[in-house]
Amino acid sequence: MRIAQSDKYEGNDWWSWSVWIDGTAEELRGIQSVTYTLHPTFANPVRKVTDRRTKFRLDENGWGGFTIYGRVEMKAGKTRNLKRELALYYPKDHEADAVTIRINDVTESDPAKQAEALQTAIKDAAPDATVERANVEEATSGGTAQAAVADAISTAFNVVLTGPTVYSVAKGIQGWLARNPQASVDLLKKGELIANQVTTSTVVKTLTSLKE
Repeated sequence: MRIAQSDKYEGNDWWSWSVWIDGTAEELRGIQSVTYTLHPTFANPVRKVTDRRTKFRLDENGWGGFTIYGRVEMKAGKTRNLKRELALYYPKDHEADAVTIRINDVTESDPAKQAEALQTAIKDAAPDATVERANVEEATSGGTAQAAVADAISTAFNVVLTGPTVYSVAKGIQGWLARNPQASVDLLKKGELIANQVTTSTVVKTLTSLKE
């Protein structure tokens, strides 16, 4: 017995999706109800489903993946706790936006090594995220002096910001900032500064707001 899912990309970083209980006919006959717990950002995140004909299907929509928990109440009085990572996928021909992350830390003696550590933190939190080196136009904004340009490039990289990975990317950056309290990050798109000196307390809200 497990939680199964389907998803459909609707455009503009928005998906419709469904979850249900996948099991044998005997297992499904033994279920009284299933209570799903969604991400707390959903209105009424705790949903009870009793329709056995649909395999206790729940239909919803949103822009990001998260862990769905299912509490299965059996007719015999027992319960089973299930969970599933909701995975949302873009169509093959869809090109997602990239955000450039630039580190601010005047105390760091090895900026390139610091940037590598932040990239590792992001990949650990969001293994499916695409992270790559930024070029001059992406790493800088406005009339930046030559030395500052070199520093910006050595501490900047691009992250493809997709609905399914944005929350995990934000949590990875937040964890790294918590370990490096002297640092902050700037966020740029196509060389234009969209958020500066983002810190531990604001990174999740700032990054996820870009996809809302």
